[in-house]
Amino acid sequence: KLGLPTKKAPREFSLGKPILCLHTPSAFCVDNNILWVGLEGQLLQLDLDLHTNRVDRLPLAPSLPINSLSVTPSNIWIGTGGGGLIEFDKATHQCHRLTEADGLLMNSVGEAQTAEDTLWIAYRSKAAGGLGKLDLRTRKITSFTPSIFSSEAIKDGRDNAGARPAEEPPRVPVFQVIP
Repeated sequence: KLGLPTKKAPREFSLGKPILCLHTPSAFCVDNNILWVGLEGQLLQLDLDLHTNRVDRLPLAPSLPINSLSVTPSNIWIGTGGGGLIEFDKATHQCHRLTEADGLLMNSVGEAQTAEDTLWIAYRSKAAGGLGKLDLRTRKITSFTPSIFSSEAIKDGRDNAGARPAEEPPRVPVFQVIP
Protein backbone atom coordinates (compact mmCIF):
# COMPACT_ATOMS: atom_id res chain seq x y z
CA LYS A 1 0.00 0.00 0.00
CA LEU A 2 3.03 2.26 0.14
CA GLY A 3 3.25 2.45 -3.64
CA LEU A 4 4.79 -1.01 -3.86
CA PRO A 5 3.51 -3.48 -6.49
CA THR A 6 1.02 -6.03 -5.23
CA LYS A 7 2.52 -9.47 -4.93
CA LYS A 8 0.67 -12.21 -6.77
CA ALA A 9 0.70 -15.85 -5.87
CA PRO A 10 3.11 -17.57 -8.30
CA ARG A 11 0.54 -20.26 -9.15
CA GLU A 12 -2.22 -17.80 -10.12
CA PHE A 13 -2.61 -16.35 -13.58
CA SER A 14 -5.25 -15.01 -15.92
CA LEU A 15 -6.13 -16.65 -19.22
CA GLY A 16 -7.54 -13.40 -20.55
CA LYS A 17 -10.74 -13.02 -22.53
CA PRO A 18 -12.28 -16.08 -24.21
CA ILE A 19 -11.31 -16.29 -27.87
CA LEU A 20 -12.84 -19.57 -28.99
CA CYS A 21 -15.82 -21.06 -27.21
CA LEU A 22 -16.24 -24.82 -27.53
CA HIS A 23 -19.62 -24.95 -25.81
CA THR A 24 -21.07 -27.67 -28.04
CA PRO A 25 -19.57 -31.11 -28.76
CA SER A 26 -16.50 -30.31 -30.82
CA ALA A 27 -12.96 -31.42 -31.52
CA PHE A 28 -9.69 -29.87 -32.58
CA CYS A 29 -6.25 -30.88 -33.86
CA VAL A 30 -3.06 -29.17 -35.02
CA ASP A 31 -1.36 -29.61 -38.39
CA ASN A 32 1.91 -27.68 -38.87
CA ASN A 33 0.90 -24.07 -38.11
CA ILE A 34 -2.83 -24.65 -38.54
CA LEU A 35 -5.43 -25.32 -35.89
CA TRP A 36 -8.43 -27.27 -37.20
CA VAL A 37 -11.66 -27.08 -35.19
CA GLY A 38 -14.80 -29.13 -35.89
CA LEU A 39 -17.79 -27.31 -34.43
CA GLU A 40 -21.56 -27.26 -35.15
CA GLY A 41 -21.40 -28.86 -38.60
CA GLN A 42 -18.40 -26.78 -39.71
CA LEU A 43 -14.65 -27.23 -40.05
CA LEU A 44 -12.71 -24.10 -39.12
CA GLN A 45 -9.12 -23.43 -40.13
CA LEU A 46 -7.32 -21.03 -37.77
CA ASP A 47 -3.76 -19.80 -37.50
CA LEU A 48 -1.95 -20.19 -34.20
CA ASP A 49 -3.06 -16.67 -33.16
CA LEU A 50 -6.64 -18.03 -33.47
CA HIS A 51 -7.52 -15.90 -36.49
CA THR A 52 -10.02 -17.74 -38.69
CA ASN A 53 -8.61 -18.37 -42.17
CA ARG A 54 -11.39 -20.52 -43.58
CA VAL A 55 -14.75 -22.04 -42.65
CA ASP A 56 -16.09 -25.08 -44.53
CA ARG A 57 -19.60 -26.44 -44.11
CA LEU A 58 -19.65 -30.20 -43.52
CA PRO A 59 -22.32 -32.56 -44.91
CA LEU A 60 -23.68 -32.88 -41.40
CA ALA A 61 -26.56 -31.46 -39.38
CA PRO A 62 -25.21 -28.83 -36.95
CA SER A 63 -26.94 -30.65 -34.10
CA LEU A 64 -24.81 -33.80 -34.57
CA PRO A 65 -21.66 -33.77 -32.43
CA ILE A 66 -18.18 -33.78 -33.90
CA ASN A 67 -16.27 -36.21 -31.70
CA SER A 68 -12.80 -36.31 -33.24
CA LEU A 69 -10.46 -34.90 -35.87
CA SER A 70 -7.44 -36.75 -37.23
CA VAL A 71 -4.96 -35.23 -39.70
CA THR A 72 -3.07 -36.92 -42.51
CA PRO A 73 -0.88 -35.05 -45.03
CA SER A 74 -3.78 -34.70 -47.49
CA ASN A 75 -6.97 -35.13 -45.42
CA ILE A 76 -8.76 -34.47 -42.17
CA TRP A 77 -10.87 -37.35 -40.87
CA ILE A 78 -13.89 -36.24 -38.87
CA GLY A 79 -15.64 -38.68 -36.53
CA THR A 80 -19.24 -37.74 -35.78
CA GLY A 81 -21.88 -38.81 -33.30
CA GLY A 82 -24.44 -40.21 -35.72
CA GLY A 83 -23.29 -38.83 -39.07
CA GLY A 84 -20.61 -41.39 -39.84
CA LEU A 85 -17.06 -40.54 -40.82
CA ILE A 86 -16.24 -37.54 -43.01
CA GLU A 87 -13.11 -37.25 -45.14
CA PHE A 88 -12.16 -33.62 -45.83
CA ASP A 89 -9.61 -33.05 -48.62
CA LYS A 90 -7.32 -30.19 -47.55
CA ALA A 91 -6.38 -29.26 -51.14
CA THR A 92 -9.83 -29.23 -52.78
CA HIS A 93 -11.92 -28.54 -49.63
CA GLN A 94 -14.29 -31.31 -50.73
CA CYS A 95 -15.95 -33.74 -48.34
CA HIS A 96 -16.72 -37.43 -48.71
CA ARG A 97 -18.93 -39.05 -46.11
CA LEU A 98 -18.76 -42.72 -45.09
CA THR A 99 -21.71 -44.34 -43.30
CA GLU A 100 -23.04 -47.79 -42.42
CA ALA A 101 -24.05 -48.14 -46.09
CA ASP A 102 -20.33 -47.90 -46.97
CA GLY A 103 -19.32 -50.54 -44.43
CA LEU A 104 -18.97 -48.71 -41.12
CA LEU A 105 -20.11 -50.75 -38.13
CA MET A 106 -22.28 -47.84 -36.99
CA ASN A 107 -22.64 -44.12 -37.74
CA SER A 108 -21.53 -43.06 -34.25
CA VAL A 109 -17.76 -42.63 -34.44
CA GLY A 110 -16.30 -41.71 -31.07
CA GLU A 111 -12.73 -41.36 -32.27
CA ALA A 112 -10.63 -41.90 -35.38
CA GLN A 113 -6.81 -41.97 -35.25
CA THR A 114 -4.28 -42.52 -38.03
CA ALA A 115 -1.26 -44.77 -37.83
CA GLU A 116 0.72 -45.06 -41.06
CA ASP A 117 -1.79 -46.12 -43.76
CA THR A 118 -4.56 -47.09 -41.34
CA LEU A 119 -7.36 -45.07 -39.77
CA TRP A 120 -8.41 -46.77 -36.52
CA ILE A 121 -12.07 -46.20 -35.69
CA ALA A 122 -13.63 -46.34 -32.22
CA TYR A 123 -17.40 -46.72 -32.52
CA ARG A 124 -19.43 -45.37 -29.63
CA SER A 125 -23.07 -44.72 -28.80
CA LYS A 126 -24.79 -44.74 -25.43
CA ALA A 127 -25.20 -48.51 -25.26
CA ALA A 128 -23.09 -50.03 -28.01
CA GLY A 129 -19.86 -49.72 -29.94
CA GLY A 130 -16.90 -51.54 -31.34
CA LEU A 131 -13.57 -51.24 -33.10
CA GLY A 132 -12.75 -51.00 -36.78
CA LYS A 133 -10.19 -49.75 -39.25
CA LEU A 134 -10.03 -48.17 -42.68
CA ASP A 135 -7.09 -49.02 -44.92
CA LEU A 136 -6.26 -45.61 -46.42
CA ARG A 137 -4.59 -47.15 -49.49
CA THR A 138 -7.29 -49.63 -50.50
CA ARG A 139 -10.24 -47.83 -48.80
CA LYS A 140 -11.34 -51.17 -47.29
CA ILE A 141 -13.26 -50.94 -44.02
CA THR A 142 -12.85 -53.78 -41.50
CA SER A 143 -14.83 -54.17 -38.28
CA PHE A 144 -13.53 -56.25 -35.39
CA THR A 145 -16.92 -56.31 -33.71
CA PRO A 146 -19.88 -57.97 -35.44
CA SER A 147 -22.68 -55.77 -36.67
CA ILE A 148 -25.11 -54.73 -33.97
CA PHE A 149 -27.90 -55.65 -36.35
CA SER A 150 -26.34 -58.84 -37.71
CA SER A 151 -28.62 -61.26 -39.50
CA GLU A 152 -27.84 -63.97 -36.92
CA ALA A 153 -28.94 -61.73 -34.04
CA ILE A 154 -32.15 -60.79 -35.82
CA LYS A 155 -32.85 -64.42 -36.84
CA ASP A 156 -32.29 -65.67 -33.28
CA GLY A 157 -34.38 -62.86 -31.80
CA ARG A 158 -31.42 -61.28 -29.97
CA ASP A 159 -30.83 -57.58 -29.80
CA ASN A 160 -27.65 -55.66 -28.97
CA ALA A 161 -28.35 -56.04 -25.23
CA GLY A 162 -29.34 -59.70 -25.46
CA ALA A 163 -27.33 -62.86 -25.07
CA ARG A 164 -24.61 -63.51 -27.60
CA PRO A 165 -22.35 -66.45 -28.26
CA ALA A 166 -19.19 -66.49 -26.13
CA GLU A 167 -16.90 -66.30 -29.19
CA GLU A 168 -18.30 -62.92 -30.31
CA PRO A 169 -16.51 -59.78 -29.13
CA PRO A 170 -18.55 -57.48 -26.89
CA ARG A 171 -20.52 -54.62 -28.40
CA VAL A 172 -19.61 -51.93 -25.91
CA PRO A 173 -18.69 -48.28 -26.52
CA VAL A 174 -15.01 -47.68 -27.28
CA PHE A 175 -13.82 -44.34 -25.92
CA GLN A 176 -10.24 -44.08 -27.12
CA VAL A 177 -7.91 -45.52 -29.75
CA ILE A 178 -4.16 -45.26 -29.27
CA PRO A 179 -2.38 -46.52 -32.40
